[in-house]
This record gives sequence, C-alpha cells and structure tokens, in this order.
Amino acid sequence: MLQANLRFFSASHLVKVILVTSSVRKEGKSTVSANLSLTLSQLGHSVALIDADLHAPTQHTIWRTEQTPGLSDVLLNGMPLQRAVRSLTSTLDLVPAGNLPGHPLPLLSSDSMARLVQSIASRYDYVILDSPPLLVDAEAVTLGKLADGVILVVRPDMVDVASAKAAKRWSINSVNQFLAL
Repeated sequence: MLQANLRFFSASHLVKVILVTSSVRKEGKSTVSANLSLTLSQLGHSVALIDADLHAPTQHTIWRTEQTPGLSDVLLNGMPLQRAVRSLTSTLDLVPAGNLPGHPLPLLSSDSMARLVQSIASRYDYVILDSPPLLVDAEAVTLGKLADGVILVVRPDMVDVASAKAAKRWSINSVNQFLAL
C-alpha cells in the first residue's frame, strides 16, 4: 500500500529522498524503512537506505551486517562513502549508522550531511532516510529539510493521540510532500 501511495505522490511531485520517522520509539519506522527499501528495489529501482538514527540504529541488525563503518564515519572522518556502503542486493545498498557520536545533531545538520544526501540522490532512484523519532530527538526535524517527502509511522497503543497529531503537523508543515498511509 505504501509503495502504491508513493507512486501516486510521485506522479505530481518528484519524491526521491524520503524521510521515515515516527512520534516515539518502537513504532516500527525502521521496519517500514527496510521493507519500503526492499520493495522498491524488487521493482527494479536503485535504492540507498541510510540509517540516520544515530541514537538507536537498527538497520544493521535488520540486515545482519556490521554497524561500522557507516554514516558517522563518512561525515566525521572523511571516510570515502564506498567504504561504508553495504550492497544488500543488486539494487539495494545500505549505509549503516557507523560509530555513534555523542551529539549527532551537529553532524546530521551539517553541510557535509546535506552534500552527502545530494550526492547519494544523484546516484540512486530513491534514498530512504531512517531517522530518529520526531518527539524524542531533534535530528528528524533537521533531516526533514533534506527530504522530498516524509512517511510518519504511527503504531496504535504506542503513542498518544496528542503526540501523533503534533508529529503529523510538523510533517505536513516542514517538508515538500507528506506521504500518508
């Protein structure tokens, strides 16, 4: 269903870089990120999945690969991106989180991060950013500025209605395209 909605939105607006977030932890945003990436790649699209949750990364666990080197190593140490990329399928690559910095906000809001996302977007059909939850860490707001659209994952019984509505308001008002399920 998500992939079908993505096609609908893509027809009227180029949606290439997609931020996947939630209101709070444990709502399934990382699982949605992984499944969306795999589905798009199975349809023949080249996809880069970036684990930008530098507080609690999980993509390396989902895909059973190493967490390092990864995104933080590229941004902090100038490591070539190719060293951090894990090829999961012929059309799906993962950039895991890497070593966890003490304060990820300056790293993810840097010009280096913006240039990195632009560079990756020029090489892939889709870039999926698995971000921290909106109401827990400020990084999702910063990463939203790099995205063409946001998918807000909401899991019943995990988040209260007021928090979900606040996250939705931010999502709708802060990015070019809000992708709804």
